[in-house]
Amino acid sequence: MFGGTLISTPADLAGVVIAFGLFIYGSNLGVGSMVDASVLQRLVPEVERGTVFSSFSSLRYAGVPIGLTLSGALLEADNPTLLFSLFITLLWHQRTQTLKKDLENNIP
Repeated sequence: MFGGTLISTPADLAGVVIAFGLFIYGSNLGVGSMVDASVLQRLVPEVERGTVFSSFSSLRYAGVPIGLTLSGALLEADNPTLLFSLFITLLWHQRTQTLKKDLENNIP
């Protein structure tokens, strides 16, 4: 009815792959929030939990508009290779930080 193809170039395919990856990553944020809360409850003494949870939540939700602004600027750049590279770099950095903390805390 409309003609044309959905994916016509490798750059278009890269955009679809990046969008799918971001969708999967975003889908796990709800689970990540529960894990964050569980870890904070386990590591923070009971008398300090209110302060820590309020600070953590404030920083997390203050970061949302900043992240959206930065992601908008990156998407406007229309450079799929840059976006994919940044995405993989951030995932790798997060993973190495998590592993480092687990090793420091003797978590298998």
